Amino acid sequence: MATKNRIPNYIAGVKVPKPLRKSKMLRAMRDNSAGRDVLAHALTAGAGAAMALLIGQRCGRGAAGCVLGRDAGRARLGPAVQT
Repeated sequence: MATKNRIPNYIAGVKVPKPLRKSKMLRAMRDNSAGRDVLAHALTAGAGAAMALLIGQRCGRGAAGCVLGRDAGRARLGPAVQT
């Protein structure tokens, strides 16, 4: 008997809620290439936001070399970026 394609209970150690795993909309998105692209971008954006939050917390504890505030991203990119 073939196994069905299913969304796992845990992804990267985080439990995925059952209503989200059983969602027909997510299954439809998973089954076409445009939907997979949207899901990939959403996961990447979420991971980037989580990383930014963690970096902000680490810098808040007095780590050396951290740039905090509104210009933090511009300071890392250098003078080539115009605002």
